[in-house]
Amino acid sequence: MNLARLIVMGIAILTAGMAAFLVRSMSTSQGPANAALEPQVVVVDTTGVLVASRNISVGETMVANDFRWQTWPKEAVHETYIIQAADTDVSKNWVGAVLRSPVVVGEPLTGHKMVRIGEGGVMAAIIQPGMRGVGVKISAETGAGGFILPNDRVDVITTYKSRAGGERSDNFTGETILQDVRVLAIDQTFREEDGQQVVVGRTATLELSSVQSEDLILAAQMGEVSLVLRSLAGEGAGDGHVALSRKSKNQVVVVRNGRVSGSR
Repeated sequence: MNLARLIVMGIAILTAGMAAFLVRSMSTSQGPANAALEPQVVVVDTTGVLVASRNISVGETMVANDFRWQTWPKEAVHETYIIQAADTDVSKNWVGAVLRSPVVVGEPLTGHKMVRIGEGGVMAAIIQPGMRGVGVKISAETGAGGFILPNDRVDVITTYKSRAGGERSDNFTGETILQDVRVLAIDQTFREEDGQQVVVGRTATLELSSVQSEDLILAAQMGEVSLVLRSLAGEGAGDGHVALSRKSKNQVVVVRNGRVSGSR
């Protein structure tokens, strides 16, 4: 074998050895990196949090289908959240509560967002935005015999002694001042209970606009106010409001649909 062949074989053997060394070095160096890329299993402590199962508006009464338990990381649970471990009987504790602020589906519910029956703030939660709750004295005679229940619709009529030549007479006059208004509560009862048929109370709370509120308070000072129960089917009578316009300290004109119908 000549010298040239020996040199070539030596170079080939040296090259093969270097290649094997490089391959082994690369596999060794990439081992930890590849291990780091493997998915790591992290165990997170969770609990059940009460969330809304639909979008719910202010003033709505909560029913059983409005709630569901959502798995939630314990470290992300706020102190105001309702936890399943501490409040498992949702039907008993929260069904029938009134929502004080709107929530969206999946949003955690808190005791600050819902008002339970018997707690303060329920009436303010059930009044529609822009409306007011105004109380008026009633009796069995002036409250449709006690058959008016919360959420019924009524007309409001005031009766007063008419005037003749500036002097009060013995004649009485009746005027409808409000039409088709919602009854929020009778005394402290603000919802119809199962089996409830009659509520004989001394005060009815009506849901009125600011202008209607002024007219009702004025009418109560002028004479006796009576509530007339309307049909649930509705009659489509007017815009729901018969305005009282004050002309002077001692005179009030009743305006119906823009026309003056009388004075007192």
